Amino acid sequence: MENGKLKKTLNSTLHSQHSTLFSPFTLPFKGLALLVWIYFVFCYLASPSMSVWQGNLADPDNYMYLAQTVDWINGQSWFDNMQHRLNPPDGTPLHFTRFAQMPMAAITYAIQSFGFPLRGSALFGSFILPILYFGIFLYVIRKTAEHFVRHDWARLTAFFTIFSAPLMFKFSPSQVDHHGLQAILMLLGISFTVIMFKEPKKIIWAVLSGLIFSLSLAIALEVLPFFMLAAMTVGLWCIFSGRKAALPTCIYAASLLVFSTVLLLLTRGFSGFFETNSLFFSFTYIALIIGIAVSLLFAAAFSLLFSSAAIRFAFSGFAAFICGLLFLYTFPELLDGPYGAVDKEFAGWFFPQIQEAAPLPQRFSGLFAFYILLLPMLGFFTSAFIAANSADWKKWAWILLSSFLAFSIVFSVVYQVRIIIYMGLFSIIPLVALTYYSWNWIGQTFQNRKKFWAEILLIVALGPLTIVILPAFSDNRSFTHGMLMFAAQRSERACYFNSNTRAVLNGSPYSDRVMNILTPIDIGPEVLFYTGHSTYAAAYHTNAQGNIFARNFFIETDADKAKAMLRDKNIDLILLCRLISGMYLPDDVMKGPGYKGLSKDDKNKVSETMIGRLLGGQNVPSWAKPVPIEKDSYFILYEVSPFAD
Repeated sequence: MENGKLKKTLNSTLHSQHSTLFSPFTLPFKGLALLVWIYFVFCYLASPSMSVWQGNLADPDNYMYLAQTVDWINGQSWFDNMQHRLNPPDGTPLHFTRFAQMPMAAITYAIQSFGFPLRGSALFGSFILPILYFGIFLYVIRKTAEHFVRHDWARLTAFFTIFSAPLMFKFSPSQVDHHGLQAILMLLGISFTVIMFKEPKKIIWAVLSGLIFSLSLAIALEVLPFFMLAAMTVGLWCIFSGRKAALPTCIYAASLLVFSTVLLLLTRGFSGFFETNSLFFSFTYIALIIGIAVSLLFAAAFSLLFSSAAIRFAFSGFAAFICGLLFLYTFPELLDGPYGAVDKEFAGWFFPQIQEAAPLPQRFSGLFAFYILLLPMLGFFTSAFIAANSADWKKWAWILLSSFLAFSIVFSVVYQVRIIIYMGLFSIIPLVALTYYSWNWIGQTFQNRKKFWAEILLIVALGPLTIVILPAFSDNRSFTHGMLMFAAQRSERACYFNSNTRAVLNGSPYSDRVMNILTPIDIGPEVLFYTGHSTYAAAYHTNAQGNIFARNFFIETDADKAKAMLRDKNIDLILLCRLISGMYLPDDVMKGPGYKGLSKDDKNKVSETMIGRLLGGQNVPSWAKPVPIEKDSYFILYEVSPFAD
């Protein structure tokens, strides 16, 4: 009797442990998001050789965010949107706002309260914040997915997130720029808009949708296309849904305008409110939002006046067209695209050298580009099919998501590859829906082993196959780091500061005052964060003059002219990475293959420039004194001798 009870207890315990162990992999996938989050963190903890653990951040943008946060904590005004140590004495206006810096500042304050230095606290916080964002993201995307798929399948979004590599990398340690936060805000905006479609009588959802999209636009203008697509979808919903959609559409339009206006005031203050500049969130975009709000109000009015959807569509479309024409007539630089107001000389050599600014087919080889596009394309066809076969609010929910995904795919291919972040984001929910329908079809078509292997093939094909397995075979990655821990794999920057370089720049005699340091474009933000010194070049489209000055100096061949340029800017130090960027090759030298791919004649031309002479150590002008940096094979530092008047 006792043996029977013991056996029953053991069986019950084993069954309970088995259920707990495998619950993340069976409906309703409880614990899958936590498992994905733990795996993601583990991949980085198990890769101690990554440069990020030596305090070297993945992207110059992250250094700039940290530098701005540190300056803010040190007393810079909330409304002061300038980086004064970039291109002094004029400084450089920055296109991001304090809103995205608030979480980073809070974490930095918390760490600093334990007695840690400010920069060290900010650096440590840059490892923590993206991981926290990733946990929040996994929760938010699951709740968003519940509006599109069955609740017990919504947790599967965690599985597809981990294989959305470009998006996932934006949550990796040190990625403190706005991209991770924007992904969360985009999902919240979609959720609130869909609930507005579902419950049009509850105007709170129209208010929240307007708030979230306005905040997202204030943080970074890269979401402007999605901001406009959301407004267009709301307008079409109002046109074809009629009277029931009129009030929430009016509330949504008013919310966009009111919240955007308030956010601009909180960003620029009263003194800078009416400044018009299309390169950052300014009154230019309030004018655009006024046009969008007026168009939506016309759509709401026509939905009350006319019973015919065709008439409502015609009149509303005409009103939106007129508003668009008036806006572009007022701000014609936007006819050239979002960077139309960038200095033409600067844009001519800057953007061709920025990898993320190239279209996807130029950035990746044909086969790898196919891998990247395959799943988002499947996601789009799935979402478009469901939208075509749905009714009422479900139709409009899928139309909204389909439009976001379609834009992301098209503009990644024809415009800029960096939009693949959003392509990955908006394909996750459609892939969950595709898995759900495919899983049901397999269950109805196959049995036993065939069913098992068909399910395995489905999961592999829609998950790791195109993102992990095929790329690993094509470029011979290691099994451990290239496949098992693929989540932590990322390209490394060419040059990083090490502790010796930081020590030299922050030590005597350079610590006595703020030094003006001339660097190439990718090193500037690192100088701003790790030192209290000033610099001139950084990869920001608002810093045209500083970048032009740096390039003109580095490609100069006349030592006397170069000397005059340095004297004009009071340059104290020149810091160089040993690897020459294509931005600093002479105009008549082929920039495509980079320095290593140049012909012998072209390399000789480079050796005659200032950057070639300083890096090569040959024919170095007498006014440039080498400063040794121990155990640093990447950087060369020169002290510029004082010039006599």
